[in-house]
Amino acid sequence: MRFAPKSIAVYSVGLLGGSIGAGLKESGYAGRIIGLSSPKSLEKALAMGCIDEGHSYDALKDVVSGVDCLFLCSPILAIMETIKASVP
Repeated sequence: MRFAPKSIAVYSVGLLGGSIGAGLKESGYAGRIIGLSSPKSLEKALAMGCIDEGHSYDALKDVVSGVDCLFLCSPILAIMETIKASVP
């Protein structure tokens, strides 16, 4: 069975997350790429075409429940805190 995600979320669309989104687009990925980040980063990522849709960090639970794959592109300590805050 081949993994073919229809939607991918990128948590933090700065240099790393934006590059992942851009790379997916460049490779021909046809699914939806959803970014979670600061308003400034989302605006830039949308303008550059790295993501199809953007949400603030506080939408993590809602976004993650509807995607097939999640890339965490923040420093590890920030990721750990996010996971602790997101898991009941």
